[in-house]
Amino acid sequence: MNAKFTPNKISNRLWHILLMAILLILTSIACPGYRQIDENTTFLAEIRTAYSVVWSPTNEEVAISAENDKENISNIYVYNLINDSIQLIAQTTKGGEGIMAMDWSPDGEKLIISSSGGKIYEEGIWIIDSDQSDFVEYFRDGGLAVWSTTNLIAIEEGDYREDSIQTITVVNYLTGEEKVVYKTIGNVIDSMSWSPDGKELVFAMRDRLGNEDGNLFILSIETGMTQQLTTDKKNIDPELSPDGNMIAYIKKVEGDQIVPDKVLYIMNSDGSCETPVPGITSAWDPTWSPDGKKIAFLRSGEVYVVDLISIFGEEFLFEGMNCK
Repeated sequence: MNAKFTPNKISNRLWHILLMAILLILTSIACPGYRQIDENTTFLAEIRTAYSVVWSPTNEEVAISAENDKENISNIYVYNLINDSIQLIAQTTKGGEGIMAMDWSPDGEKLIISSSGGKIYEEGIWIIDSDQSDFVEYFRDGGLAVWSTTNLIAIEEGDYREDSIQTITVVNYLTGEEKVVYKTIGNVIDSMSWSPDGKELVFAMRDRLGNEDGNLFILSIETGMTQQLTTDKKNIDPELSPDGNMIAYIKKVEGDQIVPDKVLYIMNSDGSCETPVPGITSAWDPTWSPDGKKIAFLRSGEVYVVDLISIFGEEFLFEGMNCK
């Protein structure tokens, strides 16, 4: 005998569906972190306008800067991976792009931030505590800044005129000693990352003639010699892995779409075996977890984490990228 739906049964079924929908909404509000997107990638935090992201060396926190265009402010948040909580630790009115970039101190207690201007953090490089304390230090002028495990801070300096000089200066945070380690004319240094031993910098550089992306280079701090890693002028945001054997970066990939897509790639630190990370498109600003097993990145102003071991296997940690 076929079952028949009575009006009462239909009403009960609708109520059941409605209650399930309400429970799903409440669950997503109560548990904002680590929502699963697919089998390899998770949505990290409920921040919709993220501009930069960097993983703490303690593996317990992720710092996120976010732009609020409506209120003309820049916010810096610290997301705790252990207890799944988010704290607003700093805020400034925007000047240009507001907080352009950030990096952690070796002990994970401070953040160095590059500000393009604002009421609280004027243009230049600042150091703040990561725990909402009152410590704020104006470090010096300059653009992008990254902090090594050996307490060296690399700073990009220069303007964007066609014939101007742009430099990378290394400052010892403990002694204040400075040294210009690289100079270029007519080019823009877009992003930098330290090797784990503090002896090399990988950076992206483009010309000033309107190219949005450029090539990747690795620089010896001791000798000042550089090695060019790419030649296709489609790369940005390089980040050396915690063991220094691999580089995560973003490559502009031509496809069927009108606007080229930006795909997360990994290659060995000698420039070999350029490999796309499957499914990670429209991405920028990758940052490695300290154990080298995951990468956090931005997509459409949101923060995601991809599990590299689930894609490439455990041997990935010891062998690097395989060219086969």
